[in-house]
Amino acid sequence: MDDRSGGGKKFPRWLAVEYGWRLQRHSSSWHPPTDLYENEDAYIVLVEVGGMRRGEFIVSIDRQLLSVRGVRRESEGMQVYHQMEVAYGDFLSEVRIPKPVVSERVKATYGDGFLRIVLPKIDEPSTR
Repeated sequence: MDDRSGGGKKFPRWLAVEYGWRLQRHSSSWHPPTDLYENEDAYIVLVEVGGMRRGEFIVSIDRQLLSVRGVRRESEGMQVYHQMEVAYGDFLSEVRIPKPVVSERVKATYGDGFLRIVLPKIDEPSTR
């Protein structure tokens, strides 16, 4: 059986067959809390990722999948951790948007620890 765990070890095929084990490779990136909601005109995505600066995000949309990537760097001077719950390093948040949007008019702003992305809806003809 090939190595799908990412740990470099080989596992016998009989383990997978007999016990139904599924080995998956896990990315080392973390996933910030992300909300998706809508109003009459747009879908809005909020990504909670404090400690960043404007311009440190990579935002892309492919069809209806919005991806937000970046790297949150550790603060200088941290030497001994007594408790660590804040994630650092590469992050990725992916959100499937329910319907197509006007990608040329997407706007993103960052403030107070939140990246806010506004994705304007495509005007649909009324059925009157």
